[in-house]
Amino acid sequence: GLKIGEYQDESISVKMGKPIFNTDLIPTKINKFEKGIAVSEFKYKNFSSLGYAVGMGNPHLVFFISDLDKININELGPYFEFDLLFPEKTNVHFCEIIDRNNIKVFVWERGAGKTLACGTGACAIHAAAFKLGYCNNKTSINLPGGELSINWSNNNEEVNMKGKAENVFNGNYIFN
Repeated sequence: GLKIGEYQDESISVKMGKPIFNTDLIPTKINKFEKGIAVSEFKYKNFSSLGYAVGMGNPHLVFFISDLDKININELGPYFEFDLLFPEKTNVHFCEIIDRNNIKVFVWERGAGKTLACGTGACAIHAAAFKLGYCNNKTSINLPGGELSINWSNNNEEVNMKGKAENVFNGNYIFN
């Protein structure tokens, strides 16, 4: 849907919509729940972890792990992107809880691969972490491409995302 950003003090703030926990709308075939979040055990080679499904208008699979340095995202990302529990494929996030205010993340986006950041993913990660009791209502999501501040604590509210903004190019477009 339409998202409107507000620019202030070299940052952009955007209301990203409400997180989706209804499995039909994510979509996912996971049918087990923990604290209102679809959850399943995922395994591949030496990796084994619970994965949580959250939608933000697109599907996300969120893993909370103890050490990101042990994750080979180039191997695990594409494997879980195509997991049969996600009929439309999924974005995959490996997350290390640093403390109640900071979460470090590696991102694998469906159809794109390893990326530096994912705004909807940061929102999904925060929503899952908050519902599970891992974080406060405002969290810094530390991505390879930078930091996003996520604020959300209520199923009936939109997630607010804020991050630094800088001009990366200028251009002109000629309309016919």
